[in-house]
Amino acid sequence: MTQMEIVRDDTIKTASKAADWNPTQVDMEDLDFSLFRNNFNALVKDQPWLAQKLQDVKDTQAVLVHGENGYDIKFRDDYFYGMGGNDWAKTFEDAFENPKRISRLVLSPPDTTNLDDRSNETVYRIMKRAVSKGISFAEQPTTYETFHLVVFGIALGEHIPSLIKRTKCRHLVLVEPNIEFLYLSLFTFDWAKLLKNMKRNGRELSIIVEKDYQIIAGIIRSRVRYMNPAFMDSIWFLRSYTNAIMLQALEELMNDRDLLIAGLGFLEDEMDMVRNSYFNLRDCDFKYYIRRKDIIHVPAFIIGGGPSLDNDLEFIRQNQNNAIIISCGTALRSLLHADIRPDFQVEMENVPAVTQLHEKLSKNFNIRDIMLIASSTIDPDVKALFDKTVFYFRSSLASYPFFNQGDESCVENSIPTVSNLGFSLAQEIGCRTIYTFGTDLGTRDPSRHHAKDAPYNVGDIEFDTKITDPVPGNFGGTVLSEMVYLWSKDGLEMAIRRFPASRVYYNCADGVRIEGTIPKLSSTIKLQAQPEKADIIRKIWEDFPAYTPELFEKSWTKRKSVKLMKAFTKNVLEILKDDDKRKVTNNKKNAKKKYSNYHFNDYQEVVRLLIPENGVITPEIHYLRGSSLLCLSAIYVYYQRIRGRKERKAFLKISREEFIKQVNEIEEIVLDFYKTLET
Repeated sequence: MTQMEIVRDDTIKTASKAADWNPTQVDMEDLDFSLFRNNFNALVKDQPWLAQKLQDVKDTQAVLVHGENGYDIKFRDDYFYGMGGNDWAKTFEDAFENPKRISRLVLSPPDTTNLDDRSNETVYRIMKRAVSKGISFAEQPTTYETFHLVVFGIALGEHIPSLIKRTKCRHLVLVEPNIEFLYLSLFTFDWAKLLKNMKRNGRELSIIVEKDYQIIAGIIRSRVRYMNPAFMDSIWFLRSYTNAIMLQALEELMNDRDLLIAGLGFLEDEMDMVRNSYFNLRDCDFKYYIRRKDIIHVPAFIIGGGPSLDNDLEFIRQNQNNAIIISCGTALRSLLHADIRPDFQVEMENVPAVTQLHEKLSKNFNIRDIMLIASSTIDPDVKALFDKTVFYFRSSLASYPFFNQGDESCVENSIPTVSNLGFSLAQEIGCRTIYTFGTDLGTRDPSRHHAKDAPYNVGDIEFDTKITDPVPGNFGGTVLSEMVYLWSKDGLEMAIRRFPASRVYYNCADGVRIEGTIPKLSSTIKLQAQPEKADIIRKIWEDFPAYTPELFEKSWTKRKSVKLMKAFTKNVLEILKDDDKRKVTNNKKNAKKKYSNYHFNDYQEVVRLLIPENGVITPEIHYLRGSSLLCLSAIYVYYQRIRGRKERKAFLKISREEFIKQVNEIEEIVLDFYKTLET
């Protein structure tokens, strides 16, 4: 039986008080089972995973009651609505004016800090033309319209249709930790009709019935990003009732709002990734990564460069022969200065600072015999400093479709920081016990952002990130963090959930609390000697396959890159050539339909090309995706702040014309890139 935690929120104005509400408990055998069957069959087609969960609901703590003006839910001598569901749905309409029941995610106006060069130039041209036309912009969104609508609490569902109508949402997310409510609603609410109407009008539905607030927040983030990461601004979060789980999920979403649009990439970066991969792989003097199946009983130390690393360097030095040492990025400098030689150095960034760090270290230390495990996209000059290099392929980059050697050649959950890469590497090479040091992902002291000997503290690399967000600390209290670090935390927690029962994780860093890890002071750790460690490291190296000239030729020549780039941009431009009243294609029925009540039909079609349903991301998509989505995000933010209907229409015309220019510019740049790469 499901354990429920429910608190009915009385901030809704009720037409009748609970004392006046005397409904009769419903005998389930008297209900309309045809409605239930229609609803269930509709969910089987649209949400098959959910239908299976509903099928497992046998007994419910909550029961249906019925009185004047509809159904209600009775739970532990209390009523959910305190009135008929129909009346409650009407009273819920004032939720948009009730700050206790609603939150709205409002993004700051885009500028050079959150736009790449390409989209920044386009947005500048758009705004210059818009202002010259007399179009004015408010500081906040001017309508109830939103692309994404998140509703916490399905209850019996009566309020859902009016919310869709009022917000004109294209993507509806329903969160209900109490699946019993959803089950009961199948007898009283026409879900089949709702699903049919949503499909007819080009809307999408996501239903979440999890009970862990972090999982709920994670699913919402992933679904929103998949449906349309460009239209994040003005998302409504409505609460049908108060529940601790939902409140925690909402808090996490609002605190980490920047994660919704993080990691979209941009054109210049994607071309750099392809260029670096091309020159790294062309010489074929390395091995490539393949996930291992063996289990390793030697523990792994994952070393990040956070400030608490200084406290653990002596312990690591004394135990470096008792564990596999994985150094993550800039942590290498601190380790070498403490007379610690890591077994693996992991790198993923293609920035010049990575090359400069290793060149400086190579002058004072022998780093050649350290095994480098790096993304194929790093600066080619780094590889020359190591005798043993293993390249893995990052599935989220333009280089991946060209050069990858299958899914097993990438490291899962390896972003956004090198600590994520090191952690997942330890999992995938087979380590059962993993300790993390210096993976602070924040700081207790804002003046100390990295370890004492880190490149950031000796002037080699500039650090200008503001660490100001308070979060729970690993050893209690509060630690300050920031957006990328919190993204990294999410990634580590995802990696842990990937191996829930077969691994043990100890967090020795005095930083951010990471769910799934056990806080552990290094002074309390006692490790056994590992005489077989050297043989295990050698076996890991031998297990990685050698990259050959044949593999390179096959990877680079099999794609007709120029032709494919032209074909893809042609598809995008075909969508954009008509105005906002044009009809669009319903892919499932291959019939022409008009998405009702929304002005971004063409842009949404472009987004679906950039985020295809089949999940296959080609280089052409990579080149266009980041800059296009950032530009569309800016367009949407400004559109939401225009009051007049005519002004909105004029703005959309301007934005479409300038966005088309951007697509043409990107095509020209990429085609020129292909011409010059081999020369």
